[in-house]
Parts: sequence; C-alpha cells; structure tokens
Amino acid sequence: MDISPQGTPSPQSARSHTPFNGLQPPSKHVRPALVPFTPADQDCFEHRIAAITASAGLPLSWVENIEWLAFCKDFIPAATLPSRKVVTSRIIPQLVAMKDDGAKLLCKEKNAMLQCDGWDTKTQKHLVAFMLTAMRQTYPLQLLDTTAEQKTADLLLEHMDQSIRVAEKDWRVKVVGLTSDALGESRKARMDLLKKYPHLVIPDCYAHQVAVS
Repeated sequence: MDISPQGTPSPQSARSHTPFNGLQPPSKHVRPALVPFTPADQDCFEHRIAAITASAGLPLSWVENIEWLAFCKDFIPAATLPSRKVVTSRIIPQLVAMKDDGAKLLCKEKNAMLQCDGWDTKTQKHLVAFMLTAMRQTYPLQLLDTTAEQKTADLLLEHMDQSIRVAEKDWRVKVVGLTSDALGESRKARMDLLKKYPHLVIPDCYAHQVAVS
C-alpha cells in the first residue's frame, strides 16, 4: 500500500501534519529532549543530507517531503532543515569544494596522468571530459561542452593543452602523460601534443582497444 502523501509542502505546513493512522505513534510517545545543536552539528547534518541525496540517487524534492519533515520534527527538532534550493546552491557546492581541496592536497607535487574522452548526450550535446590520475586515484579535472565546435584535432589539441595547464597550475602536479582513444582526431591531437611536449607518455586507451576488438 502506498501511504506517501502527494506533493512536497513547505516546512511550515509539516507542523500541522497528522501522520497516517496506521503509523500513529503511541499516546505515551515522549518527544526527545531538545539537545543543543551546535553549528558544527548543523554543518554535519547538512552534509549528510547532501551525501544521502547523491548516494541514493534521490530527487531533490525529498528534503521537503512531508513525512521527512515530520520525522525531523519528532526526533531532531533542533536541526534546521535545508530546502532543495539551499542543498543545490550552498551545501553541494560547499562539499564539492571541500572534496576538491582534499584531492589537490593529496596530489600536490605528484606525477599525474590525464585521460580524455568525448561523447554525445541524450540531449544532443557533445561533451569532452578530462580525468586526472595520481597516487592510483582518479579525479575529475574538467568537463567541457564542445557542442558548438567542429570536431577537429586542432581544437582537441587546444583542450588537451589547456587541461595540462589546469592540472599543473591548480592541482600542482607534474603531468607525465595523456591518453585518449586511438581514432581520428583524438590520435592526431595526441601526436601533435607529443611534438609540443616530447617528455609526455601518450598511449592509446586500453579500454577503447578492448571495446572495439
């Protein structure tokens, strides 16, 4: 039986919400004492909300779901509940920045390998992604929307060159190589990159070779 209410009312409306009869708490239900909620507790609570959203693949509307609001009112009344706007405009960007800072600290002054690949999305956009691998860990470096560009080796070479500069300036790593698929403009761009940076290792992507074999 689906007992989930329709819609996602505002936090204010949850105060007058009456739970479904089958889930009505016992009459002797005692609300927990109002435990002090420090700013550090609030930050941790918000970060957990964002992590649950990403990990479980939940729609952003869940943070304003009436049953979730009622649950928090009953069991963690001291917490300030973030709206979906707060989650997307402040909490998630804050977490991403923290993750980036931590990754950059771990990779600092290490050798790094870059990977490049492009694909078409369901919305007819062409994206080119660059990843950075250092200390056996891989991190996203750049995601470029190249929909309006011609798919040429010269333009891809510019993006490769820019990604090397971003990696070495922002991540403070030493780029020792770059890999991509072995077809068309990708291979030519890597060959031209090698002429500019003879010290680089530029192998074909093994995963692409397996996929097309």
